[in-house]
Amino acid sequence: MTYFPCDSCRYEIFVSDDETEPFVICPVCYTRQRKPPKPKVSVQTEETPPETVPGEESDIYDLQNVNSVQIYKESIPVYCKLCRTLMYASAESIGSFLTCPDCEVKTLVVPNK
Repeated sequence: MTYFPCDSCRYEIFVSDDETEPFVICPVCYTRQRKPPKPKVSVQTEETPPETVPGEESDIYDLQNVNSVQIYKESIPVYCKLCRTLMYASAESIGSFLTCPDCEVKTLVVPNK
């Protein structure tokens, strides 16, 4: 499976690697998106985590001993591109990667629209 964000609404689009069409329609905003090129080499040293389906339950990690409402208002929600775990990043983290605490996949932090 290939995962990539929609250019319009940032929804994480899942596409089978078997599909040959160069474009896919976003299921949320219905814009036509060009699929990213396939990676040339795939090296994996750890066991592959189980695949999840969008919409399945995912974990939400909360901060301890802080005013969560204030933190959430100032934070950027980031969903792991593999297991869909919800994480939060600060504005200073835009352009860097967050490592998912569940599957250890790195996800790019992008600004909210």
